[in-house]
Amino acid sequence: MSTLPLVGFHFLVQFGDGTVFDDISFTKVDGIEFKYKVETIPQGYGATFNPSYSYDFADLVLERGKTSKKSLLFKWLQIQITGQKILPIPIFILVKNDNGKTILTWSFFGAFPISFTTSGIDANSKDVMLEKITFKYTKFEFEEEVYKPKPKPKPKPKQKKPGPVQLKTDKDANAKNAPGPVQIKTDKDANAKNALRMLRKMDGYLQKKPLKITPPGEKSSRLNRRTSGKKPPK
Repeated sequence: MSTLPLVGFHFLVQFGDGTVFDDISFTKVDGIEFKYKVETIPQGYGATFNPSYSYDFADLVLERGKTSKKSLLFKWLQIQITGQKILPIPIFILVKNDNGKTILTWSFFGAFPISFTTSGIDANSKDVMLEKITFKYTKFEFEEEVYKPKPKPKPKPKQKKPGPVQLKTDKDANAKNAPGPVQIKTDKDANAKNALRMLRKMDGYLQKKPLKITPPGEKSSRLNRRTSGKKPPK
């Protein structure tokens, strides 16, 4: 709520609970006035005042531009004129601040129209046609909303911002579940294993049957064995 002075064009006219009439866009409101009744009694060179403990209230005057729209308010006036009867209704003037909040409420209870006038019709004039409605009422009240500054909000404790969420994608899951690299046995590895196996086999064979080396002689030579049985030539 602002503490700035109120401006005169922020107001709203409401008839009853606000659902009776829909054409209530008035441009001017007059007659929000009351005077205390005091009886004056002259006495010599002075006077005494006798309070009456009552007030005089001015008539409420609402003014607006006439439109071609069908007016329910005008129909209400027409019924009272043609039927010669009074249909009172409460009227509220709501004064608002620059934020649109109601600050002042002027209430006129039991209001009924006593006059209806227009600005006249002139073929040489380009002015907007105005209509003015004057109301009497049986009771008057007004209310002002007390200014209450809003308490300052307490500072909110700073919250640590969570780090980036690491989502486990299918790619990560596949990478975890993927088997390790396949070790293919090459020919080189197989040959090395076969050579080692043959060496171990030969080593065992040599240990069981040691190799005996005999000096060269007649018996050891195959050639000598072949020729020893032959007779010498004649």
